[in-house]
Amino acid sequence: MEKTNQAHQEGGAGWRAAGAALLDLLVPVECAGCGRQSQRLCPACQRSFAALTLVDNAAPLPVLALDRYDGAARAMILAYKDRHRTDVDEFLEGRARAAGWWLSGQLGQLRRVLVVPAPSGWRRRWRGALVAARLAQAVAEGIASNGRQARAIDALRRAGGGSQAGRGARSRARRSRMRLSGRVVRVALGPGGCLAGRAVVLVDDVVTSGATLQEARRVLEAAGALVLAAVVLAAVPARG
Repeated sequence: MEKTNQAHQEGGAGWRAAGAALLDLLVPVECAGCGRQSQRLCPACQRSFAALTLVDNAAPLPVLALDRYDGAARAMILAYKDRHRTDVDEFLEGRARAAGWWLSGQLGQLRRVLVVPAPSGWRRRWRGALVAARLAQAVAEGIASNGRQARAIDALRRAGGGSQAGRGARSRARRSRMRLSGRVVRVALGPGGCLAGRAVVLVDDVVTSGATLQEARRVLEAAGALVLAAVVLAAVPARG
């Protein structure tokens, strides 16, 4: 019986391998970053998102980015948002975990941290395409792996103003200045939810002007939280 099961498993693996090879013939695989053929993620693109750096144009909240939002990094993030590439999902979430692990080492005596994703628009929420929430979960796992208690909590909602996607830095900043009364971002916690006195790390995929993260920080601190920093995959390079 054991040999039969082993043969069945080996046969199944063989069919899966043959199916993957046939799929590659019908739909050629290319690197999600640079487009190189017959590569999932090429070694050069896998060297992206390697180190956290402080984003200069996102003050006063410290925003740490793993890469610049251009070239191969931009292509990989767009593929991640489309959710058609499991290799990209695993790679970027792995980088987010590594960022969380590093950040955990910078938190001094803090033992508990909440990781809060930037708010998603209703269209993404309706589709279940919560990119920032997936990254926040990975960052929380990284922080926890370095000896702290960390939990991702989807505490923010967009309360108006629509998505920021596709808007330039000036447009985002202008819209944020027009709505500093909490109408753009609001806290949404269920019964028993409390942010008072809690240390928070914000997470998003891309930062342009920092307007959304700054507004998120404002409403979280109004609810009593202490927002330490934000972690993003990439930052749009500042002009000029």
